[in-house]
Amino acid sequence: MLVLAGRVGMQFLIDRTVERLRGDRLWEHLVDHVMAVATRPATLFLILFLVLVPRRRGAVGWLRFVGCAAFCLVLLSGWPDGEIQYRPGWWSIKGRLGWGAIGVLTVIVSMVDHYLAAPRRLLRSQLVTRFSLTALALLAGGFFFLGASLVVDHRRVVLVREVTLPDHDLLQRFQRDELQKTGNIEVGSILAGRGAEAGGSRPSLIVPPGASVEFEVRPGSQHHLRFGYGVNLAANRGSFDKKLKVTFLVTLDGKRIFRDRLSPADEGDQRWFEEDLQLEDRSGETATLSFAVEASDDAVPALRAGFSLPRIVHTQRLPRQPASGRDWNLVVIVLDSLRRDHVGAYGYSRDTTPQLDRFAEECLVYDQANTVAPWARPSVATLMTGLYPPSHGVISKEQGFLSDSLVTLAEVLQSHGVTTAGWTANHLVSRKKNFHQGFEIWREFPFRSGKLVNREFLDFVARFRDYQFFTYLHFAETRAPYYPPEGFRGRFGSTDLSVNDELMEQATGESTGSLLRDWSAQDRQQLIDLYDSEIAAADAEVGRCFKILKDHDLWSRTIVIVTSSQGQEFFEHGGLTHGRTLHGESLNVPLLVRVPRQDPGRVTDPVDVSRVAATALTAMGFPPGRFRSLPLPPWGKEGTLAYAHLSGNAFSEASEQVQWSVQDDEWKLILSADGGQQLYAVGDRLEAEDLAESRPQVVESLARRIRGWLQGCERSAVEAPRERQDSLLRRRAFPVGEEPGERPEGTRRSADRG
Repeated sequence: MLVLAGRVGMQFLIDRTVERLRGDRLWEHLVDHVMAVATRPATLFLILFLVLVPRRRGAVGWLRFVGCAAFCLVLLSGWPDGEIQYRPGWWSIKGRLGWGAIGVLTVIVSMVDHYLAAPRRLLRSQLVTRFSLTALALLAGGFFFLGASLVVDHRRVVLVREVTLPDHDLLQRFQRDELQKTGNIEVGSILAGRGAEAGGSRPSLIVPPGASVEFEVRPGSQHHLRFGYGVNLAANRGSFDKKLKVTFLVTLDGKRIFRDRLSPADEGDQRWFEEDLQLEDRSGETATLSFAVEASDDAVPALRAGFSLPRIVHTQRLPRQPASGRDWNLVVIVLDSLRRDHVGAYGYSRDTTPQLDRFAEECLVYDQANTVAPWARPSVATLMTGLYPPSHGVISKEQGFLSDSLVTLAEVLQSHGVTTAGWTANHLVSRKKNFHQGFEIWREFPFRSGKLVNREFLDFVARFRDYQFFTYLHFAETRAPYYPPEGFRGRFGSTDLSVNDELMEQATGESTGSLLRDWSAQDRQQLIDLYDSEIAAADAEVGRCFKILKDHDLWSRTIVIVTSSQGQEFFEHGGLTHGRTLHGESLNVPLLVRVPRQDPGRVTDPVDVSRVAATALTAMGFPPGRFRSLPLPPWGKEGTLAYAHLSGNAFSEASEQVQWSVQDDEWKLILSADGGQQLYAVGDRLEAEDLAESRPQVVESLARRIRGWLQGCERSAVEAPRERQDSLLRRRAFPVGEEPGERPEGTRRSADRG
């Protein structure tokens, strides 16, 4: 009975408590690291200590036993394919083995703990002594087996690919086919949590309580069902009865393969939950897959709950590509919110980036590099896919899910056997938004976790140095608010951290204009001092990353690309932080590319980060595949244009405040959907003088460029994002069908990507 109660109780703990803790980024970070530490050999000694120390009688003894058993069960709850998974599907072979091992080891721990409670009796009984020693041996063997199972397979890459669309995209199947269903089921958007951390709004199969829908599928070998599930907070205004329970059910041929119950009134359940179930192999035979929702209170007819983006994928194991002198590794480093003019290699007077400055001496330095959006999520999506925001659809806080049908740089490299891993300290670039696709290992940390990112990177390099790899490292030390760590605080003057309070109050509001009078020149300088100190801290972490590569003799065969997700504003145009304008302080970013045996130099042509993915593939010797972007010069043609897109506000939902910009080697134009126009000379570094009225021909010429670019974005969209407003807004801003004409006198001709 004790064993049964322990197993049921711990399963409940793992299924509910741990999952809820993961909803908070701090707890997610803590739980992940506890699980990672638990896989190390030192854990064995901890468990043996807990088991061998005689138990006291009474409550203290029971607490000790429960703690030991809980630790064992939590440790055994993860059976990953390169990444910790807390809830393995029962159909998974590892899932079955995992829960079986939980039961067996719980029995062993119970027996060992019981017989070691009375050492004198143990010594008097030879039979019990032998049994206890055998149990300890089994326990030790079990943990060694566990440790081996948690190590990524060093011979095979786990590749997740989308099965042929649209047959396995269940949202498209629902809209296209006549399906057996009960109740008023529809496809729409569900907002399952507040804030970007909760996952935002997603296209979903909305299933009212008591309704269900069935799909005819043909599950084969290694087919997985992936989906999210949650309750719509927006439609229900977040007001739920505390007793309300919503149950989500998935069955295959009437046999339940998934069930979970949420309490919408509980803040821990006000977010998206993710599931990945391995389907039973039916060898191509037809099976019925059913989705259903139930509610404990039938008097809630307006309840909107459902399954987000349900789709069937399959995994394929490929040989892991061994390292060689001809096959280069790739390391992409993103420094969040680092503006170009605060980097020494670009002429900044302060010594903020000594590591990057030395690195720039070995690189191609792009003097006119730009990001494609003034905040992280769309710009990183472009970095990974080579597509602009209007094409990949990641355009706002709520419309920010990276579609499975998009092909990422990690997926292309993984298909060639390259080992892929990513670490991000920005919660906007997250698993919840599907940014992990193509990465065999993907870990997320809180802001200012550069040391943890490098620690994980060091462990990865030590394990996979003999294989070709691609790693993505996203540092976020330079994001607001600014709290430089010890050793860097005060390096550039101010140590007053109190300015951060007003900074965040102003930066997170819809407008900063009404508070500008409260900021003096001294206050602004204090912010810049703290910001520069944070840059120095981030630069030191980048230097550690370089040192890791050099210490493992990988520097000579590794491509290293360093850039930023966006810049940072300090009232140049009335704003703070980023995400609201397309001015230079938000878009101008550093871009340093080091390729072994490539001569260093500087490139003065305007470029944007959409070309990074194609550049990496070209430099590594792989075909660009479905990437439509051009490589950076010298691998691609020179003289391109740099484009950018902003949909409303990075801190709010998409709105009609849409802006686009284009920059050539002489001019930069910013257009707004409401008809606003701003034209600046590239030499005007602060973009202080608007020349739109005096140069109408230049404005019209660059507007045509933007118009043609948007039409190209629509044609290249792999999957048109649902509820996207850009098409309507584009037609409202300027007429459709006009062809780009000749550039007016006074502008230089440069190649256009089209």
